[in-house]
Amino acid sequence: MLIVIYGDDTFLSRRYLNEVRNFYFKTNPFYFSYDFKEKNIKNNINEDLDILKSIFNERNLFSSTKVILLENIFSYAPKSFQEEIIRLFKENKIFKAKDILVIIFEDNSKVNLNFFKDKAKIFKDFSFKKGKELTDFIKEEAKSFGIQLDSEALNILEANFKDDTAFIYFALKKLSQLDKSLITKNDVLNNIYLENNSNIFNLLDALVNKKIALAFKYLEKEMESGSVGLILWQIIKEIKTLIILNQTSDKNIYIVSKKFDIHPYVAKKLFLLSKKYNFTKLLSIYQKLSNYDLKIKSGKIDPGLALNLIVLDFSKV
Repeated sequence: MLIVIYGDDTFLSRRYLNEVRNFYFKTNPFYFSYDFKEKNIKNNINEDLDILKSIFNERNLFSSTKVILLENIFSYAPKSFQEEIIRLFKENKIFKAKDILVIIFEDNSKVNLNFFKDKAKIFKDFSFKKGKELTDFIKEEAKSFGIQLDSEALNILEANFKDDTAFIYFALKKLSQLDKSLITKNDVLNNIYLENNSNIFNLLDALVNKKIALAFKYLEKEMESGSVGLILWQIIKEIKTLIILNQTSDKNIYIVSKKFDIHPYVAKKLFLLSKKYNFTKLLSIYQKLSNYDLKIKSGKIDPGLALNLIVLDFSKV
């Protein structure tokens, strides 16, 4: 049996992946996962192919079923590797097998998986949501938390966070703790991290300037008042802005904000910070933060621990 899960919206795709795994884990199957992107094993490709072949072909004494998760094979692996994987599928009759479940997970929407569309039991595309689809998603997520947004509250979430479903989820989770069934514009403005959150800017300023004790102080204050997921999301968002500002030679804040569609308040707060690191270091910082974000979403690390490790990482940059 084959399940295909892919798309740029990795928050929703991984959430669905975890739901699928949890459902099949109830039967205590043999489980194996392989992530080409994470392993980066291009130089040991034959060795890894042998491992995968043995996983598919060998019988397991302790379980009659197998669940095999293959991540990012068709986005990052060489064509020859992909062809070998498809050959393994055919040899083991994966598309009709009842004792083997293969889950293909790809973290982008551009990968071409149409070959599997008519062969997979489940074929889910998690592209970023837009327009009415995004509006409906927010309403349904709010309903799952037992709350309802008025039109202004809904518009604020859409305008500020667009297709970032992870942040929308954490925002709704926090709003659901207000003990109110109807959430208003003021509820959102008073409780959710929007672009004018000066506390986040203070935290980022302390991190960039390596004032680690002060950074921990700001972090502790933020964690007391907000969702950890929202804090990390905001830091990542502002690091992306630092990367953009780092590459511009313009010094007029209003020209910069208009050119790159950055709120003037944000551009003013972050412009000087963007020159503290060179472009390569900023990209490295962004990659580390993204890795922490991925580990949190996949349940590999506690969110609070991740934030504390991020502060320590900045001290070493």
